Amino acid sequence: MKNLSIQLKIMAISIFIIILYTFFMALDSINTIKIISNNNIKKYEQEAYQNKENDLKSYISIAITTVDSIQRRGSKEQIKKNLKLQTNQLFSIINTFYDKYKDTMTKEELKNNLKFLIINARYANNGYYWINENEYKILEHPIYPQLNGIEVSKMYKGKAFKQVEASLKNAKLNGSGFMEYKWLRKNSKIKEDKISYLRVFKPYGWIIGTGVYLEDVKKSLQKEALETLSKMKYGKNGYFWVNDFTPTMLMHPVLPELNGENLSKYTDPNGIYVFNKIVQICKSKQKGGFVKYSWIKPYINKTFQKISYVQAYEKWNWIIGTGEYVTDIQKQIEFMKNQTDEEISNIIQSFFIKIIFAISFIIILIHFLVKYNIIIPIQNFQKNFMIFIDYINSRRQDISLIKNYSNDEIGQMSNILNTNILIAKEKFDKEIELKKELKDLNDKLEVKIQEEVLKSKTIEEKLFESERLASMGEMIGNIAHQWRQPLSVISTGSTGLLVQSELGVLDNDKLIKTCTSINNNAQYLSKTIDDFRNFIKGDRIKNSFRLSSQIDSFLKLVEGSIKSNNIKIILSLDKSINIDGYENELTQCMMNIYNNAKDALVENIKEERYIFISTTQEENNIVIKIKDNANGIPTKVLPKIFDPYFTTKHQSKGTGLGLHMTYNLIVNGMNGKIEAKNVEYEYENKKYKGAMFTITLPIN
Repeated sequence: MKNLSIQLKIMAISIFIIILYTFFMALDSINTIKIISNNNIKKYEQEAYQNKENDLKSYISIAITTVDSIQRRGSKEQIKKNLKLQTNQLFSIINTFYDKYKDTMTKEELKNNLKFLIINARYANNGYYWINENEYKILEHPIYPQLNGIEVSKMYKGKAFKQVEASLKNAKLNGSGFMEYKWLRKNSKIKEDKISYLRVFKPYGWIIGTGVYLEDVKKSLQKEALETLSKMKYGKNGYFWVNDFTPTMLMHPVLPELNGENLSKYTDPNGIYVFNKIVQICKSKQKGGFVKYSWIKPYINKTFQKISYVQAYEKWNWIIGTGEYVTDIQKQIEFMKNQTDEEISNIIQSFFIKIIFAISFIIILIHFLVKYNIIIPIQNFQKNFMIFIDYINSRRQDISLIKNYSNDEIGQMSNILNTNILIAKEKFDKEIELKKELKDLNDKLEVKIQEEVLKSKTIEEKLFESERLASMGEMIGNIAHQWRQPLSVISTGSTGLLVQSELGVLDNDKLIKTCTSINNNAQYLSKTIDDFRNFIKGDRIKNSFRLSSQIDSFLKLVEGSIKSNNIKIILSLDKSINIDGYENELTQCMMNIYNNAKDALVENIKEERYIFISTTQEENNIVIKIKDNANGIPTKVLPKIFDPYFTTKHQSKGTGLGLHMTYNLIVNGMNGKIEAKNVEYEYENKKYKGAMFTITLPIN
């Protein structure tokens, strides 16, 4: 600060003291607010989690009570009560039937009808009734008809027989009774615990019985309990789930895809084996507890932190759980933190306001002292310096020297700036002359470039026409080759007719057969001429045509070349495809691609020369693929094949415009795309490699 004026030193020191004092005051306030806020957040978090835990315990208590009330319906007393009720309902029906028809039906008819009613009666899906003729013999059994007429003593031995015999005798003696025993379930080899209710039909002395497997009752009640829990909800998205100790998910109402899945290997994003931890908690002395983990939130499909309370239901070896996401707690904590940050921000804002007011006061105080000695000269220098910058950046056409009223540092800088103004003016005058000369040269060069571009375009058009004529010349050679056999057939046929006529051995059948052959070959020649004439027209007329027919016409034009070079054409055409486009131009493109493929096959392949052509429709595009088995295009060459004048052939065999012309016709003329790549493929159990050209055209 030794080089500053007294006025600037006073200003700097004053500003520094104000800033330092305000800073320490703000720092102390911020620290106090943070301590109070952190204590409040911690207290809120503890209370919020405690409330969540109490609520979850209450919800699980309700769920356990609900399941327990359902489980109690599976007690033997309740089962016996239900069996007795079902049997009494059946007896009401058969007693009514018996009283109604005992005097109008024969005894045998009445018995048969009653037996039919009893063995066909059903309840609760699988409940059925059987009939014992007496306490020793089965009369009718709807599930096991093979037992009809079998003595009970043959089905049970020892203690089991005595137990069953006692139950039957008790029912016979008292008119009804219950029987607990083991019975073989249908399609099972294991006998299971069963309870049955027996009642005597007095008119015939029958003992009618029905029963249930204890395991069926248990499973039915478990199913009912799971369905009940799946429908129980609390709050906005509160639900219950049930898994066992394996741990396998028995019921999850929100993610039913987990039902039946073993979740021992399931981990949340933090690597916690959630369900293994749940099992561990429920195996403890408390038989339940809290677990924290991350889980997918319903209807959002995002993972959030969750706290759940789980409790073992030992009667069925179940674990029942429910939980709540702690996002609301976290949101409140975040809100409290944001509130703290806002208070801190207000303190900082107040800090800056105080500084601004203090500094403003000091500036106003000393403003008039420094304005005329420092500020105005600096502003004057700054203004003229910006004028100088605009001048050297060509934003001003002229500039004047700065007027200098002092000999201090600002005056010295003004003198230096005036020196640079004089140097810049001299330099800019020279640049103006050079720019004028350069403009004249550019104007002449632009005219010359336009002339050369026009010449280049004319040469390219002539070369394109030359390429087309070359294709036509090759095609004429193909047609001449194609005509040899038909002309030979026509000549031979007509000569044969003439000779047979002179010898008098010509019959009518021979005449018709030979004339038909001559006519067919003549039609073939005519069709070849039509195809060639359509191609050489060169009319750029847009029309709708069948793509498969256009490919057939193209193949006829090159049929001679195909045969002479022993090339096999493999077609896979969608004959339903129609194109609204330029048929002749597409034929020219196929001709260029075919000629390149043919030359590559002749050069590289001695036997089994193939060209594959396929057409497909993909959405709104037509895709034409042409591939060969000539071992492909060299990797270095492949990116350049559509460039003008690029060819790998001898100068006498190619201009390098065939594929360039094809590219222009497809891309610029038909709004399509063309690309080439090397492919490996299999045909008739043999592997081949070659180039594949893919043409993509819009349908319209």
